[in-house]
Amino acid sequence: MRVTESYMVNSLQNNVDSSLTNLNILQQQLSTGKKLNSPSDDPSGASLVMSLKNSLADNAQYKRNQDQATSFLQLTDTALGDANNIINQVRQIAVSAANSTQTPDSLQAFQSQLDGLATELSNVANTNLHGKYLFSGTLTQTAPFNPTDPTHTYNGNTGTVMATLGPGDTQAISTPGSTIFSAAFASITALKTNIASGNITSISASIAAIDSNLSTVNVVRSNVGAQENQVTTISERMARASIEFQDTISNVQDTDLATTYVQLQSAQNVYQASLAATAKAYKYSLTDFLG
Repeated sequence: MRVTESYMVNSLQNNVDSSLTNLNILQQQLSTGKKLNSPSDDPSGASLVMSLKNSLADNAQYKRNQDQATSFLQLTDTALGDANNIINQVRQIAVSAANSTQTPDSLQAFQSQLDGLATELSNVANTNLHGKYLFSGTLTQTAPFNPTDPTHTYNGNTGTVMATLGPGDTQAISTPGSTIFSAAFASITALKTNIASGNITSISASIAAIDSNLSTVNVVRSNVGAQENQVTTISERMARASIEFQDTISNVQDTDLATTYVQLQSAQNVYQASLAATAKAYKYSLTDFLG
């Protein structure tokens, strides 16, 4: 192939343009801290970063769901602890009332105490988190029990509140109040009736029912603890995944400043050399080749 002066000059000019483009890219990477400043810089890398950022956004929503589920379960555990204390007080009254030495006045006092405990238990059953009742099933806007209703009718449903904690991770976080409280209210009502009649045998029999109520509360409370542990496990796993996503994004798009600075110095040297070679080529005239 014949190498002409025009070919040489064009080649040198192309080299200048190429080295200038490379220099500009490196300068941009250093100034922005990003080696991926537009999709054209690395189409596959840009696609990966976009996908990972979408995953991070999803994880952020899952994190909010996890936090809400944890708050729901923690408050549920607290409410169940309060219910356990109230039912234990009911049991103490039953044990005391079963003593044949009780007077009519003391039995009347026990009935008044039971009315107060029933109201307290109703208030606990109506515990809500930011306006959402914990024990109404999926009717979270409806109070499960009316404190002024002597029949203690359950107003919720038997549905279960579900929380989406991650991709494919959906967990139940509620127990209907009818499962926990309805039998306890029935035991309080029966005990009050037995005390009013002075039937010691029936009063003593009420203790077994109350013990069953306590057992139910403890079983549900144990389940709540297991659910809370599961939420924590999922939350920790999702947090690790988010860190891995962020690390990968950084590896794909962030500039390695030390390496890029060395590359910039080299690119500047190449650019200066290209300019010098091109300038020297342009100094020649036709007489330089004919002389």
